[in-house]
Amino acid sequence: MKIANGQFMMKVKQLENVREELWTRVQFLEGELKQTTYAEESHSNPNTTYQLNHSKDFSKRDNDQTQSQVLEMDYESRTHLLEDELVKALKDNDMYKSRLESADQAATSKKSESKEAINTSKAEYKISQLEDELQDICDRYLQLSLKYAEVEAQREQLVMKLKAVSS
Repeated sequence: MKIANGQFMMKVKQLENVREELWTRVQFLEGELKQTTYAEESHSNPNTTYQLNHSKDFSKRDNDQTQSQVLEMDYESRTHLLEDELVKALKDNDMYKSRLESADQAATSKKSESKEAINTSKAEYKISQLEDELQDICDRYLQLSLKYAEVEAQREQLVMKLKAVSS
């Protein structure tokens, strides 16, 4: 039980580390997403758009904007992927925690059961010892009673002999 408990604790710690890593990734990606969104907003400013429409580099800027949209979608998909992984890791973490708690409860109940079994076996041992001692006392009492009866019989015989000699 202690080994399983230790393994579950290690898994929980690993999952917590993964969760922290994913959380930092999510924060990092959100920061990058904000930066790219800010960069796109500054590029899509109406004055800039008006100037870009009249410049010869319009196609180049359009490609840059398309690439930034692709990057934004990539960041969004990565963010969603990381969020999904985080949710899964949290669910796994909760599952391992519940398993750990149930294993801990099972270990506790087994401990109490083993204590009860030990107490029961101790009580049974003590009972058997007392029964043996009682049997020994009964045997000694029987032997003493027999010796007393023999001594009493001898006394009676001596009394009879004494009466016979006195008369």
